[in-house]
Amino acid sequence: MFFRKLRERIARRLVEIKHHSRQRQREVVDFRQAKTAGLVFSTTSPEDYHHIKAFINYLKEQQIEVTPLVYVDEKKVPDYYYLNKDLIILTRKDLSWLHLPGGYNIKKFIKTPFHILIDLSTSFHLPLYYIVCFSAARFKIGRYEEKEYYDLMIDISANKTTQFLIEQIKHYVSILKNPY
Repeated sequence: MFFRKLRERIARRLVEIKHHSRQRQREVVDFRQAKTAGLVFSTTSPEDYHHIKAFINYLKEQQIEVTPLVYVDEKKVPDYYYLNKDLIILTRKDLSWLHLPGGYNIKKFIKTPFHILIDLSTSFHLPLYYIVCFSAARFKIGRYEEKEYYDLMIDISANKTTQFLIEQIKHYVSILKNPY
């Protein structure tokens, strides 16, 4: 336990140092303007995954090309993830000793200049934190965090569910750049 926490603190610090020297093009983008979206999440709950799939379908109905990525912090990947051929699956096996992600698909995901990157995780996961920090996405959305790695942060302290986070993201992104 001690080693794991120490490893996480070292990794977080390295990410923060490297992140501060990084520049990216930022732009507020709503669902009407977006053509591409990266979606990251971590859940093994079939109910949460059902809400996430519905959200992916919602984005596709908005004519947005979606690239989903899931981090599975379990020994066994749920079978239903394999049914989605577009889903990038990140597991513990894909992590370095500092628990930072690597591999071709992850590097490609990070370098892709998505119009929007949406983090649907309701708790902290170091591999997703790394991906969000270094993503080339123009507009990053996620739950409220002390450190500002997102361009739009949603407070979910009253209801820490994936469904609530998705509802709030839909609401706030739909009113961006449109005051009425």
